[in-house]
Amino acid sequence: MNEITNTRHNHLIDPTMHVWGWEIPLYLFLGGLVAGVMILTGIRFLRGQTREPSRAMALMPWVAPVAISVGMFFLW
Repeated sequence: MNEITNTRHNHLIDPTMHVWGWEIPLYLFLGGLVAGVMILTGIRFLRGQTREPSRAMALMPWVAPVAISVGMFFLW
């Protein structure tokens, strides 16, 4: 195994600096989105808000597992 030591930080000049493809940033974005959705849903649940939630708020708990599954699929 060869270790590459490089002090430059431009992936256009040094192609070995470009480690991630588009899959990793997409997975991280979807993971952050799901985390935000779960936090907002949890806050609403803990507050015990009794009024009817908006359509978007009602769909959030169902969208989160789908979004994280799509992100995990891109890692595979």
